[in-house]
Parts: sequence; C-alpha cells; structure tokens
Amino acid sequence: MTLLKSATGTRFILSVLFASLCFMPLLYSAKLTPDEELQRIVRKLIEVNQLDLPESIIEDSHIQKTDTLNAYTDGKKVVMTSALWTKLKTEDARAFVVGHELGHITNRHISKGTARKVGFSLLGRLLSLFISNPIGSYGAQIGTQLLDLKFDRNQEYQADDSGMLYMMTANYNKNAAIDVFKVLRQASQGGRVEFLVTHPVPDSRIKRVSEKYNLQSI
Repeated sequence: MTLLKSATGTRFILSVLFASLCFMPLLYSAKLTPDEELQRIVRKLIEVNQLDLPESIIEDSHIQKTDTLNAYTDGKKVVMTSALWTKLKTEDARAFVVGHELGHITNRHISKGTARKVGFSLLGRLLSLFISNPIGSYGAQIGTQLLDLKFDRNQEYQADDSGMLYMMTANYNKNAAIDVFKVLRQASQGGRVEFLVTHPVPDSRIKRVSEKYNLQSI
C-alpha cells in the first residue's frame, strides 16, 4: 500500500513537471518586445476603427531608441521613441499617441504639409521681389513662416481629435490622454512663444481636449 501511494505521488509530480515544461515556451513567447507591443496597438486601432490603411504601416511601426520624447509618422509607419514609450506607463496613454499619429495619416497631413511648405516658400520669395526695403522683405519671409505654422497647429488639433476618436472606439480609457499631455508639458518647459512652436504647447491642448471630451485626470 505504501509503495502504491509512493508510485502515485511520483506520477503526479512528474505529470505536473511535464505540464510545466510544455506550457513554459508559451508563457515565454507571450511576453512581447516594445516593437511588438507598439505594432499590436497600431493594429488594434486600425482594425477596430476600420481604417483603410496598408498592413505595412503595422509591420514597419517601431520604437526608436533615443532620450528624446517624441512620436512621429512619415505616412508609412508610426514611430515612438523609447524615452516616450517608457514615460507613458499605460497602454491607454500609448494608444492615444498612436491614434494621434494615425490621425496625421488619415487626415493626409503628410502630403498637405509638404505641398504647403513649398507653396509658402514660393509666396515669400514673390513678396520679397515687390518689397525693396530689406527689413520689409525679411518681414514678408517671417510672415509666411508664421502662416505655415498656424496650419500645422490646426493639424495637431485635428490629429488630437482623431486620436481621441480612435482610442475611445477601441475601448481605451480616454482620460489617459491627459497623462500624455502632462509628460509633454513637463518636457516643454522653457518659456517658448506658443505661436512660433509647430506643435501647440501642451497646456493649451490639455484645455481644449479636456473640455471637448470631458476628460478627468487619472
């Protein structure tokens, strides 16, 4: 009887060990790299929102290793820096950033921005030809640059709206957007003139988005 119990106990222990060995690879493979986590968020937002974007945008999205807090898109992928990825502690916050960048793509800001910079550059040169005063000529160039930045600011607001829509549709916590702005606000301290900054200073964006979407700090 003792031998039977001993044999049964041994078989039980061996079966547990065998099961552990079988499931260990699955548990190990379940841990995604930052690149894979970013791609998973990109895929979720694209699929849930039924965005008409190519698969390559998901596959080419990646984390860029740098100490700079930034995220950007060239229209072909979404890139987030490792510094910003680390600062944003939740998937919800990261989803807002990804949604924002996807908003730049879906709103066709990339192609519009390229055409606009060429157009305003030409306008500045034409104005300079009709202004003989060197100071006036310089003012014409500065004026066209300010107009260009104003369009960029509006594009940022558009991308914010798209980011909010995409993340909420995918059931992410919309309030996480405030965390993103807090991180950006801390990084933008330095007293820069808001109108001369391509991306709006986070304080103004926090107020706009918070009021429009009834956000609360989490």
